Amino acid sequence: MSEKLNFASLASLSQANNALATSFLGATQVYFDTIQNLAELNFGAVRQMLEDEAAGYKQLLGSTSVQQAVDIQTGLAHTLLKNGTAYAQAAYELTTTAAGELAPVMQSQYVEWQAAVEDGARQTAATLPFGKDLALAAIKQGGALTQSLQQVAAAMPKAAAKSKK
Repeated sequence: MSEKLNFASLASLSQANNALATSFLGATQVYFDTIQNLAELNFGAVRQMLEDEAAGYKQLLGSTSVQQAVDIQTGLAHTLLKNGTAYAQAAYELTTTAAGELAPVMQSQYVEWQAAVEDGARQTAATLPFGKDLALAAIKQGGALTQSLQQVAAAMPKAAAKSKK
């Protein structure tokens, strides 16, 4: 009978691990998509900066007075600052979106995996001839730790939203 219970607990752990692997593959896709988007953003920002500088320097070479040259350089600096700010904001939004997509997926998969581990541990503890109470106490302690980690994970997006304001 204990072999059947152990096999059942192994099967539930295997299912939980499969779900975790699927979740990991989804998270990997989000990471790669985010990296691709950031690379496109970087290339676009560099291209725009080079084009703006080239246009500014052409205007600077055609300037006829010192005041006109100062105005052109001021406009170029303003454009670079504006583009740099837009780049930083876009990069922040991309990374924040990726983190927002990943946090719930990883948290839910962790909860499912933890439940499967606890179930398997309970089934295994039930077959133990001695030390059953100690195993059940360890399971309860693990459950309390999981709840604490979930509370911390739930508070992180709220803290990020407050810092964004």
